[in-house]
Amino acid sequence: MTAHGSPRRQHGAAAIEFAAVFVVFFLFFYAIVGYFMPLMIRATYEEVAADALRAAIRQDFRRLDAGAQTDELARAETRALREIRTAWLPEDWAVPCADYGGNFLRVTEGHRVWSVCLRHTAPHTIMPQLSLLGVTIPALPSELRGEARIRLLN
Repeated sequence: MTAHGSPRRQHGAAAIEFAAVFVVFFLFFYAIVGYFMPLMIRATYEEVAADALRAAIRQDFRRLDAGAQTDELARAETRALREIRTAWLPEDWAVPCADYGGNFLRVTEGHRVWSVCLRHTAPHTIMPQLSLLGVTIPALPSELRGEARIRLLN
């Protein structure tokens, strides 16, 4: 005579429980990683933009005449671009921001406000999204953007 809840009658119950728990655990883990990666990459974009801006503003523009300022702006753009290209980001991940006119560096207000901006236009290529029951994990922004800005004093 066997008891009603004996192990003999529950063959495979542990495997079914494991499969259900594994799916929930996997989705939870993927969500954590999926939301962490874009935040980490955005912080990297901010850091690369700040480094590029530091490289670009090495020259004191107050001591240059107008012609020398134009030449130095071109060299500043080259220094910023070199700093971005030597970062760990793949080359196709670093795209100039749309409102920067195709350049990473923008200088406004009579050479007083300097800013560098770069972005990734397709974050879903970094971390593929899962769609389950109408829920997308992770919900990613349309672009990842890093921008650094400095206002030079007179």
